[in-house]
Amino acid sequence: MDVETAIQAFASAENDLPQEAAEWALDHWDEAAPELLSVVERYTSGAERSDEAARAVLFILHLAGEKQDTRVFSLLCGLAQDVEALEEALGDTTTTFRQILISTYDGHLDTLKGLIETAEADALLASSGLRLPASGIKDDVRGWLGAPTYVDFRAYAYAGTSPAP
Repeated sequence: MDVETAIQAFASAENDLPQEAAEWALDHWDEAAPELLSVVERYTSGAERSDEAARAVLFILHLAGEKQDTRVFSLLCGLAQDVEALEEALGDTTTTFRQILISTYDGHLDTLKGLIETAEADALLASSGLRLPASGIKDDVRGWLGAPTYVDFRAYAYAGTSPAP
């Protein structure tokens, strides 16, 4: 198998995970990721919004989440700017989006703040169970997290609470 074959398997899959392609992609993530992530990038930018691309993005984002590939975080935040496209790719965004967002968080608070401040993403974040305190985040993400770290965001997002002042 090669990366193009894996992408084709993801794009043509209906409801079942193309197991062989997924295992190959995980086993060869370092070499396959640039091309896999370019599929997500083209979908996010709107350059490729076919049903096949959406199916491929679904599997690629899940694999990237499993690999905790932080390169996906900014792409996912960008995709969340278009909730319709995000839902087309991920389906049940309330759990999937949250899990992938947390597992790929890259420590860039400005990207996270930009996502949170976007009206389109506001309802998505609320429905995904990320109970981020709106006023604290919108006014000062750094203040909400205190000394922001990769671990802090993950811990608070999973707990669904904000840190005590």
